[in-house]
Amino acid sequence: MDLQTLSTLDDLLSDVLLDGVSLWFQTHKMNKDYRPLRLNQDKILEIIQRRVIVERKVTEAIKDLLDIEFFKKLFQTEKEIQDFTTHARRYLSIYLPTAGFEISHTDRYSSVTNKSEACVIANRPFEVGNELRYCAGTIANLNEQEEKDLENRTSDFSVIKTSRKGTCLFLGPARFVNHDCDPNCSFMSAGANVIYFKVLKPINVNDEITTHYGDNYFGTNNQECLCATCEKYVYYDLVAADTK
Repeated sequence: MDLQTLSTLDDLLSDVLLDGVSLWFQTHKMNKDYRPLRLNQDKILEIIQRRVIVERKVTEAIKDLLDIEFFKKLFQTEKEIQDFTTHARRYLSIYLPTAGFEISHTDRYSSVTNKSEACVIANRPFEVGNELRYCAGTIANLNEQEEKDLENRTSDFSVIKTSRKGTCLFLGPARFVNHDCDPNCSFMSAGANVIYFKVLKPINVNDEITTHYGDNYFGTNNQECLCATCEKYVYYDLVAADTK
């Protein structure tokens, strides 16, 4: 899936299947001028509740979405329908009872982004070695110009650098897994362009699911990092300084 297609689909699907259903704020969109769609959210919610949560039939949920007039007009070619189906499956799957997590919100990064951000919270325990297959994302390789364009965007945590693929755009539900310098999950790849997570340490209900973006993702040695681990160490340093 190319950059433009992936970005457009992710903006649309995160709006329709996440922001308008289970969150009270708009998650980050690749198109800075994106405006929420005015669809029948009661219909969308009914599809998710009946097809995904109760029947556990994600494929049927996708068919129901494609029967909505807006999507009928928007996706007409076989390629457009296939791309929509692939990415919609990732967003719908987060509502499966077996997924083990939910997308929530955090104000941890509001000092940088000036708004609430999404995070991923466990709703069941996970053991070391478990895989979060439903918390998946798709990556698109960036050319030099696309990389330069994205470098001008602040607080964009959807860009990752890999030793094998270079700079990539990482979208889908997995993009909401935040960084921590002492993470409980690691990135895993499935095929050429799919990423999910593997558990590194026990995760309890209501724990945030985190991963490691890189040693220098937030400045040199992550000196600008705002993760919970760094916050804890800063607190301990301040307490130690006060007791001297």
